[in-house]
Amino acid sequence: MPPQVQFQIQAQWVLDPLSVPAVVNQMLIQEGPPVENGMTPDGTYLTFGHLNPPISMEPQPDPGPDAFANTILPVVPVSRFFVSRERLKSFHATLGRYLEATDPSTR
Repeated sequence: MPPQVQFQIQAQWVLDPLSVPAVVNQMLIQEGPPVENGMTPDGTYLTFGHLNPPISMEPQPDPGPDAFANTILPVVPVSRFFVSRERLKSFHATLGRYLEATDPSTR
């Protein structure tokens, strides 16, 4: 097996200025299917979705915990990704650094 070679590339994000961001407030994380040995998944599914609040035609006080006990509210999937474990660890580290850098309590 040849040795690994590391190198840097330059990249630029190409963002559509007319693209409207999707609102997401739910996340589903699922292990991918196992590989040959039957034990280790080869990645992770990340599904991002949105849950609309129940519609009410009139203002109501706090409904309490039992108000929706037998109600299933649908989460509408917005996007879905399959990510390798290594890439997921990289995302985790990047999100952690971002949250630390933008923490309002430390500004």
